[in-house]
Amino acid sequence: MVIGYSDGNAIVNACPVFEAALRRLSPAYGRGAYANARRAAALGPLVLALDYSLSDDAGAERRGFAIADLARRWAARAFDAAGLPVQAAELRNCAGITDARTAEAAEAVAAAVANAVEDEAEPALEAAGLAASAAAWAARCALGVPAGHAVQSAREAAEYAGGAAIQAVEAVEYAAHSANKSARIDLDTLDLCVSELLDLVKRETARGA
Repeated sequence: MVIGYSDGNAIVNACPVFEAALRRLSPAYGRGAYANARRAAALGPLVLALDYSLSDDAGAERRGFAIADLARRWAARAFDAAGLPVQAAELRNCAGITDARTAEAAEAVAAAVANAVEDEAEPALEAAGLAASAAAWAARCALGVPAGHAVQSAREAAEYAGGAAIQAVEAVEYAAHSANKSARIDLDTLDLCVSELLDLVKRETARGA
């Protein structure tokens, strides 16, 4: 369920890039009255901000880079939670993803830190690795595909970015609950990720297409 949607239909002229991220994050809140209330509080403003947020291809490309940059920052948060500040700093200290050059550089760093914990079985470390891997894929997708497919590639970047956020949430949760996989998802961290996405949406819609 996504608050603000009717029968699964998108709101009017929503940016498909940001909408993809919204749809990826919404199920992470889980089920039940409490989860639904938290989802409504967090996603309600985001849904409203998406109304008439559609952009042209150039805007979609820019937004793809921007949301890949969010994925990089969310992955860094996962490594902080997993107790790996060096790898977190490597991700955090990358140049912000704004173009093909910075996306390629961030992809390389994210892939490297993901590989560093590839064989770790401890859940927080595993989640951090998956977050970094998702961030690497987000950066790769943001680089685009053949001309005329900017929206498609940016949407895919957004979906991977949402995956990075969810893994960051799980890393925080596992670290806080001694790797108890049955523990409730850390909604505070999820709310923070949604808030950061909302800030990006507001900046982009204020900027225009």
